[in-house]
Amino acid sequence: MLKNHKSLEDFNCVSDEELFTELTPAEGASISAGFSTGVWKANDQGTYYVRRDGNKLWWFGENGGFSNVFQGTINGDNISGEWVDVPKNRIQNKGVLVLRKINSNSFEKIFQTGGFFASTWTLESSGFPT
Repeated sequence: MLKNHKSLEDFNCVSDEELFTELTPAEGASISAGFSTGVWKANDQGTYYVRRDGNKLWWFGENGGFSNVFQGTINGDNISGEWVDVPKNRIQNKGVLVLRKINSNSFEKIFQTGGFFASTWTLESSGFPT
């Protein structure tokens, strides 16, 4: 299981791309329950609209100061993927995120590049609006 890592050097990687390759699950890897489609709130005051399809996960996240998208792959209790700010606000960052499931209703950041602020997410409502 991954520990709290702070830099590429912790993984003996020299680039985000190399890290992403190292953390991307092998074909046929296990898929965890949790990481549900729905609306999630994070400790950066953001709202994240999450869509899960098998071992793939996408989100659009926003608050008054930022807006970003994420695409990741689920491997057991972890998700590794890439995020990027979108031109709804002035922030223009991007990077890699590795997330770990705490339980079926919450997950946490265990590694990031690019200055991603949120570190914990909690499920507010699951599924699509009716």
